[in-house]
Amino acid sequence: MFKNKAINWVNREDAKKLDREPFSSLPLKTRTGLFILALSFVIGYGVPLITMIIAWLNKDIITGVVNSLLFYGFSWGLGIFGLAMAGKDVLKYPVYFSAKFAKLLFPDFFSQNQ
Repeated sequence: MFKNKAINWVNREDAKKLDREPFSSLPLKTRTGLFILALSFVIGYGVPLITMIIAWLNKDIITGVVNSLLFYGFSWGLGIFGLAMAGKDVLKYPVYFSAKFAKLLFPDFFSQNQ
């Protein structure tokens, strides 16, 4: 029973062809939210690393740790803001790409002929 539900779900999601939609077809608010989400990822993981490297070169590790924590926390707030702007419209994309990835990993299991 679960196997049939999983197969039907993956095939139904894969039939949506969301990866063929152009990015410009999304509403402006959604595109802005996605940009802010990407920016929060860059700030959250790139800036603390760079800050720690600079702090290590200047032999001021405590300041580097504090600055890294501040940037990391700021990125979380920015990510929440980006998610709020993008809204529920973007939730269909991780679901779609998860189903597409499952079908890519196990093509025989999720074939249409079953």
